[in-house]
Amino acid sequence: MGIFDLFLRFKKDPTRDWPAGTVSLPDIDQSGMLSGPLKFGCNLQQARFFGKPDKFTWKSSENCELLYARSGFQIEFECDKLDYVAFFIGPDEFLPDFPGLSFSQPVVRDKAVFNQKTTREFVRQIFGTPVTEDIDADETIMTFSKSGIILEFEFNPTGYLKRWNLFPEIVPGQHLEKS
Repeated sequence: MGIFDLFLRFKKDPTRDWPAGTVSLPDIDQSGMLSGPLKFGCNLQQARFFGKPDKFTWKSSENCELLYARSGFQIEFECDKLDYVAFFIGPDEFLPDFPGLSFSQPVVRDKAVFNQKTTREFVRQIFGTPVTEDIDADETIMTFSKSGIILEFEFNPTGYLKRWNLFPEIVPGQHLEKS
């Protein structure tokens, strides 16, 4: 264990006093933007809306991860700004190792519910042609760009959705808006 790891071990969990909550998934509008209390670039305290996470982890001195395992998603903050959301939709070897992890069914408002039976063709019907589509024996990753947000859909070898990642598309020299 290095000195940096030791520092992170003693850094306080800013969610330690958050109330337990009934967590519901954040809605997504058609452009891929989160709705409700969370927007990309909002500060960590705005995630209090979801209640205390099942697990809080400092990934670095300015990057933290909040796992809502029972609801099947995690959010990450860089420099106190929301910069990543992952929905765990189906079995995947890279899922967080947490007892009671559930799979989520995120909703694109007025359009669709994404679950373990979601196919690549269905995602194309909702979002159009992907910017990239990486296909290999282990998985297929379809990437879309909508309203400055990257939507990354990961499918298992049989073509069903297992994970959906969202993060801001940062152009060099651009910074997330302050909330």
